[in-house]
Amino acid sequence: MRASDENLFCRRPTVPDRQASSLIGNCPMNDFTSARLPEDAAPGLIRSADSYPVLDAETQSFVDHATEAGVPAERLREWANGDATDAMHAEEIALKAGAAASDFTIRIVRPPQAAPTPLPAVLFLPDGASFAGCHSDNRLARRIATDSEAAVVLVDYTSAPAACFQTQNEQAFTALVHLHEHARALNLDGGALIVAGEGTGGHLAATLALLAKARRGPRIALQIMLCPTFSTSTAGASAAGYADGPGLTAHTGRMHARTRFPSENLGETIAMPLNASYTDLEDLPPALIVTAENDVARDDGEAYARKLMLAGVRVSAVRCLGTIRDFTVLDGLADTPPTEAALRLACGTIRATPRGH
Repeated sequence: MRASDENLFCRRPTVPDRQASSLIGNCPMNDFTSARLPEDAAPGLIRSADSYPVLDAETQSFVDHATEAGVPAERLREWANGDATDAMHAEEIALKAGAAASDFTIRIVRPPQAAPTPLPAVLFLPDGASFAGCHSDNRLARRIATDSEAAVVLVDYTSAPAACFQTQNEQAFTALVHLHEHARALNLDGGALIVAGEGTGGHLAATLALLAKARRGPRIALQIMLCPTFSTSTAGASAAGYADGPGLTAHTGRMHARTRFPSENLGETIAMPLNASYTDLEDLPPALIVTAENDVARDDGEAYARKLMLAGVRVSAVRCLGTIRDFTVLDGLADTPPTEAALRLACGTIRATPRGH
């Protein structure tokens, strides 16, 4: 394997002087478009298949730091988020799912000074790739709970390679059913269940909505997917443009996919929601899908958004410019404008979702 395939952040080819000049045009000057072009600005431009977008200044600094540190993709969150445990108060509930009675835990995080009335519940599915397992999801859960005035239920499902997608699907569905059946005891609004996920958890959130429909399970009021991963394909503009990063590389993505999806299951709708027919997708809950501009998996997320639209589902799909994959869960990017915008949108959408009865 080439060294560039193992490194998380590979420097993009320098933009030729003439192309760099044409990119700037009459745009206002900033740190990337200064009079010192092309020597200073051109190396900071991240090349995609059809343009030369720049990164948000704080994100660019993060990328540069990761490049200098030689961080491999599978260690990104561990490196970015440090060793902090980020402890928080949460109600833990142990559950079992599937024929093998696989154990897993859900953790309920409530907003501070929550009202005594039942709260909307956001079933949150973290990224379940084999390199996940850091504590940045705790920070994100607290943020969503506080800003959306809802209870966030973190599902600590079994990650790959310890479990493949069938087990993860069953654990997520079991958690959904548990919240619905025990909503009164948990002081939650069982009629306003929301599913959300980030990365492979976004994929799982989409699958959960399909499962709930197929099994006539609990009604889901809203589905939210942040930087979802929807296929193992390396085709498409984003897959080609960001195969070497920044962020998730095509090689690392394929490696993670192999641990979750046996090759014989790749054609199944329940494994790959992009394979779903329009009939399968009809009458699914409204969806919010957020993608990052500089993400190898960007096009798949946006393709799923378009397919939902064609099936008649209400969809809000937003691409955040100037940022990278997993930007909402990386502590180093927590205060960047793209992260702030994405979370404000997500939390606002949750608050606007009608309550159940």
